[in-house]
Amino acid sequence: LGEPLLKKISPKLISNIKPETATLGAPREIVCQTANTSEKAFSNLKFYNQDNGLVSTIVQSMVFDRMGHLWVGTDGGLCRFDGHKWMVYNTGQNLRHNYIFCLRLLKDGRLLIGTDGGGLQILNTVTNQLEIYNKKNGLTGDFIISTHELEDGKLFIGTSGDGLNIIDFKNHSIQQITIDNGLGENTVLGIAPLEPGVFCIGTYGGGLNILDFNTSTTKI
Repeated sequence: LGEPLLKKISPKLISNIKPETATLGAPREIVCQTANTSEKAFSNLKFYNQDNGLVSTIVQSMVFDRMGHLWVGTDGGLCRFDGHKWMVYNTGQNLRHNYIFCLRLLKDGRLLIGTDGGGLQILNTVTNQLEIYNKKNGLTGDFIISTHELEDGKLFIGTSGDGLNIIDFKNHSIQQITIDNGLGENTVLGIAPLEPGVFCIGTYGGGLNILDFNTSTTKI
């Protein structure tokens, strides 16, 4: 193997960030019809689509919350399933975009919602309060395709074409890292910790990047 390309990390710091806030409106409720099955499939394999309550057949992401509800991100909005009913949320209920690309349950129980053009939204599933982060208040872009939560609560946010963002809630700041100041490519498909202060960043077209904040360098 040849030596990797070494780049210097010099994140752009955006201070005093303040998210937009909104309240998630009452969902459209759809009573779940009996799931479809297939004679050629395993007996426990069931199919949910628009015929039995799911708002769309394009499903990008899923996560369970602490109450055991299944949240499903689709191209037609956000759906919550309790085993009996589908609750459907979209722009009519104050989501910023109907195309939900990624979901993550944070350590404090809030739901992280990455949209394809509407930025990042963080939902308190108890109070239905939304915090919205987008290009207007500090993110490099509004197309969110990957996320990772650190032990200290910071969030890594990967975008499509606009680099990596690191949100620090305690200090009300965002660090922006793009091809101009440390990344090999601006579309960030995956984020994984390697060791303290070191992260693997999977990019589209720029290979695997190893971000090392201990040495302020990126190996590509």
